[in-house]
Formats: sequence, C-alpha cells, structure tokens
Amino acid sequence: MKKNILTVNCGSTSVKYKLFDYNKKVLDEVFINTKNLKDKIKEKKFLKKIGQEKENLKIGFRVVAGGPNVGPLKINSKLKKEIQKYTIFAPIHNKVVLEKINQIEKLFPKSDLYAVFDTDFHRTISKEFSTYPVDQKIAQKYHLKKYGYHGLAIESSLQNLNEVYKKKKEKLPLKIIFLHLGGGASVTFVKNKKSFLTSMELTPVSGLMMTTRAGNIDSDFDIILSKLSGKSISKVSEMISKKSGFYGLTGSKDTEKIFDKYILEKKQKKGKYKNEKLACDIFLNQIAGFIYQYAGLGGGVDLIVLEGGIGKNNIYIKNEIKKRLKTFGLNKIPIVQTKIFEEELIFDKIKRF
Repeated sequence: MKKNILTVNCGSTSVKYKLFDYNKKVLDEVFINTKNLKDKIKEKKFLKKIGQEKENLKIGFRVVAGGPNVGPLKINSKLKKEIQKYTIFAPIHNKVVLEKINQIEKLFPKSDLYAVFDTDFHRTISKEFSTYPVDQKIAQKYHLKKYGYHGLAIESSLQNLNEVYKKKKEKLPLKIIFLHLGGGASVTFVKNKKSFLTSMELTPVSGLMMTTRAGNIDSDFDIILSKLSGKSISKVSEMISKKSGFYGLTGSKDTEKIFDKYILEKKQKKGKYKNEKLACDIFLNQIAGFIYQYAGLGGGVDLIVLEGGIGKNNIYIKNEIKKRLKTFGLNKIPIVQTKIFEEELIFDKIKRF
C-alpha cells in the first residue's frame, strides 16, 4: 500500500511538519515555534486535520543525537529509550523530539514511526579524526566520540548541489567545505561525497561559536567557572549552551542585526558597535581557521558552500571570509550558496522501508 509520508523536523525551539504523498508531492506543511501559544494551536489544528483522514501514514522524525545507532530505524519502546539515553549529548533537541514522538504515537496509533539521525552522514569520518585521546575502555563503554551534527542539512545540500552540476553537465567537485551558518553553526569537509571532517564533535555545542552556544572552549572552563562563581556545573553548562556565543558577547540573538552593526563599525570606526565587531571577527576567524585546517588535512579545497540563515544572501560575509583566506591562495576558491531540503531527504530515507 502506498502511504502518505509525514516528516517531523524538530529544532531546539521549533518544529516543521511536511506532509507528502507517495510521489513526493507536498500536500500540506506548517512551521511552529514551540514557545508560541498561537503556533501550538496551529500545530494542534494541523495534526487534527491529518488525523481526521483516518489513514495510515509513514512518519519520519529528525533525531539530532542517536549515539551509535544508525538509521533510519523503526521507532519502538527500545529505540525511545536509546534516544532518551543519548539526550545527554543534545538535551534540548532530543527532549523536543521525544515529546513529539510520544504525542504523535497517540494521535496516529496505526502509523509506522521512524527515526532518521543527524549523525549518520558523519559515520564515514575515520577513527583518527573521530577518536578522543582518552582512556579507550571508558570512551567505548559510554560511546564517547566525535559524532558530528547537521548531517541531514549537509547531505540534502550536497544532493541539491549535485543536481545543479548535472544540469550544467559538469562533475561535482571532489573536495567541498560546507559552512552551515544558522542558529547552530558548523564547518564540514566533504570528500568524494562523504563526510571527511566536521567541527561539531560529541555535542552540538562544540566547534564554531553560535547564536547562543560558545563553541570550542577550554575543557576545564566549566569546572573553573563553577569553582570561581559558586554555581553548579549544570548552571555553568546551561550558560555555555544558552547564554554564550553572539548572545554572550553582544546581548542579542539577532545575528542579522549584529552583522549590520559590524558593517557599520567597520566603516565608521567609532567604537559604538565594538562588541558586535568583536563577536563577528571571532566568528569569521574561526570559520577561516577551520577552512585552513581542513584544506591542509584534506589535500586542498575545490568549493566552499554557504547554507543557513546567517550566510544567506549575505555578500559581506562571503567577502570577509575570502579576505581571511588570502594565505596560500585559498581566497580564489569559489564560494556558492545552496538550499537545504531536510524534509525531502527524510522522505527519501523512510520511503525505502
């Protein structure tokens, strides 16, 4: 039986639903902010409308942290326990998706539910790049390694880019760096269509600084701050995850306005927006640092791809990145933009079941 497919893409504070027919035609979709009461009402109406059709669906969920699990996997009580277990790696994201799984299970008891993991795309990263230099008995017991995230976004962008090159009757470049610059941000080196290196590691807090996340900081930072401030480790960890990054440096979560002020400060040099300038310089320098590192380890770069809200249609960011890549001529590497089709990729993955 050819079933319609519903995809559920959970972010930290948002959920995007997309209903497809078996041939991938979009029948309905809705985007909700989980903190907004009106959006919650909109979500309830959307799910009720689908439920009234009394049909069995295939329902696919984006799960950010699945630990060692490889998807797509059919969701059952055992898998839900696994997702709960690895919530420690991505507490905000996994908590939201578990709530949605439980909610939708009750609304659609006859439908099959599947989990598609953000970490799957990065399983091609070799052990020399994914292993932490710690006691391996402990690391293996607790599945502690560099998993990488944003896998679905990058994989869908890669597919989209491949189609663009096919239409031009050209071969897709072999060595591509993807800059996923949204609320969460990461740098991923894709070699021969496979993930080779990525900036996010065990958790989505690592790597680049982000809208509210600190990114890579000293491994003892939380312990030292806890001792100095008298705050618990969990409170310090919350600060690193929710009150750092652009927000910690500027007091704002609006990265578009932060970059606008950065541009003004660069032109006027009055010091009015020195915090915004500092934040953007740190962010752009980190991006350049990862590109240099990955170019060296991967044997060069053929193409750089911008995706996500921060880099979208922002020529200034593109130019600032190029300025920082002058050494060894990396500024000559073309930088292009592409679209993300996560829901369509989830559709493709669970349709095969």
